[in-house]
Amino acid sequence: QAVEAGEYAVPQLLDVIVSGRNPELEIRVTSVIEEIKRQAVLPLCAALPEVSPSVQVKVCRMLSNIGWPTAIPTLLDVASTRGTTPEVKNAAMTAFRRLGGTSTDVSAAYTALAKRFFDEEQSLVAYPEDPANMVWSYGPHSGLVQTPVATSVFCQVMAMRSAKAALIADSSNRTALAVFVAADLRRENQIGANESDPFADDAKYSPQFFATAAGSSTARAVLAMAVDSKDTALVRDAIEALGMTVERGRMVTSGGRRPLLECLRYPDRRVQYDTALVLSAAMPDMAFAGDNQVVPLLANAIRATNDSYAAVVASTEEDRNSLTSKLSRLGFSVIASGPSFYDLEGEINRANGIDLVLVQGDSSSAVEAVGQVRNFARTGATPVLLVNSGADKIAMDREFASDRGTASFINGGTEAQFESAVDALMNVAAGGRLTEAESMTYTRNALQTLATIARSGKGVYSVTDAESSLLAGMSTITGGMRLLVAEVISLIDTEASQQALLDAALAAGGNEQVALLDYASANARAFGNKAEDRQIDALRRLIASSTGDGNARTADAAGRLYGSLDLSPDETVRLIAD
Repeated sequence: QAVEAGEYAVPQLLDVIVSGRNPELEIRVTSVIEEIKRQAVLPLCAALPEVSPSVQVKVCRMLSNIGWPTAIPTLLDVASTRGTTPEVKNAAMTAFRRLGGTSTDVSAAYTALAKRFFDEEQSLVAYPEDPANMVWSYGPHSGLVQTPVATSVFCQVMAMRSAKAALIADSSNRTALAVFVAADLRRENQIGANESDPFADDAKYSPQFFATAAGSSTARAVLAMAVDSKDTALVRDAIEALGMTVERGRMVTSGGRRPLLECLRYPDRRVQYDTALVLSAAMPDMAFAGDNQVVPLLANAIRATNDSYAAVVASTEEDRNSLTSKLSRLGFSVIASGPSFYDLEGEINRANGIDLVLVQGDSSSAVEAVGQVRNFARTGATPVLLVNSGADKIAMDREFASDRGTASFINGGTEAQFESAVDALMNVAAGGRLTEAESMTYTRNALQTLATIARSGKGVYSVTDAESSLLAGMSTITGGMRLLVAEVISLIDTEASQQALLDAALAAGGNEQVALLDYASANARAFGNKAEDRQIDALRRLIASSTGDGNARTADAAGRLYGSLDLSPDETVRLIAD
């Protein structure tokens, strides 16, 4: 029974060994702990530094016999601690070597374990399918104490604890610092709405504080870890931290890995937009790999909408139509569907990003489809929802346990359950769906950044690379945002830009017309008259019709434009004479 109870039996069993009152029972208890195997390791590691030397020797022997390498850092730490008795040190190092330990760098050992937890190796989790797992501690009076932590963040909590131990051993360990920051950010991203993390409640500072306070080198290392693990939410967090900490001149410096530049090609449009905004704010003077992608991405961000795009893989047309209908009801536009993901790659390449791939099929076809999705450049980090039978779901959950971007849903569930599954996957894999507020923020930030580039007139970026998108925006964007578009266009020295401003101004009315007339004036003053005859004729008609007190602002703005175009003063003389 004790063996079946797994790690939950260890506190009571260890109490027998700590008390030392019954040597015969202690032998049997030791055998049971060793039979529990890997699930006994984390509780024993929590107890090892705190128990008496005689018990420490026994715990070291148990860890040695269990043979699970998770114990290596704790064994090495205890052996290296000042005050450890020779007997304990010998037992700890014997177990250390038996478990495969070689390097005697305590900080490096804890860092390696922290990285394994960060990578969410399932062998480190006692009960991966339970809603909670236990973090263990040991008190002199309480003995082993278990603290339940939501399984969704258990590995990240343990990664932070291991990284903290590494930093205590060596405060200059920058890799451990990066793992701590990355795990802290990921923990915040992954915890469910109704889940709890008791350790987060005790935190003195937010994850964002450590992400920025740790400096730009750490943020860059966190970004590299995020890119490698295709953790879109973490990638965005790290880009934000980089934008707040790195010196402008060092944003694209050469030498070593440059994960920020890799993000220009990351398969998520928000990541690409975030990257372009950070790189454009740096205004580098020197060319760098991918510099020609920055302004076009800003141009795409101008047209960013909260539309969500999906692709559907299912063997029959009936299934594809059914899944397409489900997605449509959730607000997704299905841009491609077919019996194989390979059939969809062309459509996906032509699309402006893809937010979700839905795959229906048995376990073998699902594994094949996910492999194809992950190996395709445009969808390497795209969330994938597998729609399968109840029996296949168990196998799929196990198959993709370490892939946060893949989840499964039992075919036949309700619409509400399907929506909940999609939302949960999107939240974990991509930080949620693009909202209307986010899309408006991207549009505004992109326009403000393009205006800065245009006014600068130097560096590696050219605002004319965004001209076609800006001109299209004049026809599709409305309200105050349209005037931001006009402001940027007024800074571009081309006939198309000035003529587009004139057309927009002449067709508008009220306050918007006054503002657009002034933006056209600004363009003409800066770059000269590029107007067509038809536009000048229309401007004359506007001036002629804008008499009286109620039209004074429009007339004044039209007059400023007329003068800025450096047209003949004959019209002005005629107006005076009339």
